[in-house]
Amino acid sequence: MHEMLITTPDAITPEWTTAVLRNSGAIDEATTVSGVDVVSLGEGVGILSILSRVTPTYDGGTGPATIVVKVATDEPTQRATADILGLYAHEIGFYNDLAATAPFRVPACHLAVQATDSTEFTLVMEDLGHLTDIDQVEGATFETALDAMDTLARFHAVWWEHDDLPSMQATYPSIDNDLYRAALPGVFDGGWDNCKAAVGDDFDPRIVAFGDRWGELVPFFLETIGRSPATLLHGDFRSDNLLLDGDEICVIDFQIMGQGTGLYDVAYFCAQSLTPEVRAGRDRELIDRYIATLAENGVELDRDVAWDLYRIVALHCFIYGVSTFQSYDEQPERGQQLIMAILLRSAASILDTDALDLLPD
Repeated sequence: MHEMLITTPDAITPEWTTAVLRNSGAIDEATTVSGVDVVSLGEGVGILSILSRVTPTYDGGTGPATIVVKVATDEPTQRATADILGLYAHEIGFYNDLAATAPFRVPACHLAVQATDSTEFTLVMEDLGHLTDIDQVEGATFETALDAMDTLARFHAVWWEHDDLPSMQATYPSIDNDLYRAALPGVFDGGWDNCKAAVGDDFDPRIVAFGDRWGELVPFFLETIGRSPATLLHGDFRSDNLLLDGDEICVIDFQIMGQGTGLYDVAYFCAQSLTPEVRAGRDRELIDRYIATLAENGVELDRDVAWDLYRIVALHCFIYGVSTFQSYDEQPERGQQLIMAILLRSAASILDTDALDLLPD
């Protein structure tokens, strides 16, 4: 399998594609890929990865009309973040070990392999481009957000305080781990000055004061978010990683998987994928939907506990908009729009929910 690992779209050849699709059973031994048309899936689509849509031409038989190939980003700042936090191994592990048991639709996987001596990886998946995407820059609707709460609750219920979670820590670590405690303050600080300069007077002074001390609050965030009851987390559950097939949500991108409170995925989605106009004043409705679907799946969660966890996660997730400002000027236009949307929505969610009131002195 490791001989099929590639690190750049330039390595997507007919011979390589033939080997991958034969290995996955998508084509038989009599079928050969005689040509490939490789097209980038778009600027700003995968911040931590390079994604390509491949259209094969077949001789001797038929196969998938298109496939998606994903490799590590070549942008130095984002690659360093992914390497430090071990993000690529999460997704490779998911497709090899857990995808078949997920209570939601995921792309069929043709290849999921990572190098043994580096973080290089190759992921080849079913192309679900025919499904309806949710543009995160535009934001999700409230109705989609309610469906997202159901999807998360069903997933979290499967793994809620599961006996196998401790043995899965090597691949899917708790959010509260030594690496995150050591690395996250620097990751945040790397983008904070650029972030303040870019946003300027649009930042509420309370958010500026909060950002100035974010790094010292990391132990508080991680201890709270990582506490029991824990479950398996998607970790990057946002609009750009969801596709709609009618009312069914298909989930992609499992690079930030880990373990912790299920409210992590809930607040991450609500703070970043909903515009303030859609979300503000309705956060509790979304939490109530999540709690109700958990209950339908045999898990009880206190509403007040959930509300406090939701707000603390929102404070922690401020890092996602900030950290990418270290390379903001080098991002394509859509990448910049995405980063700015995440940042400003995150700040608004903190203020709208009075989350700053939960910070320790």
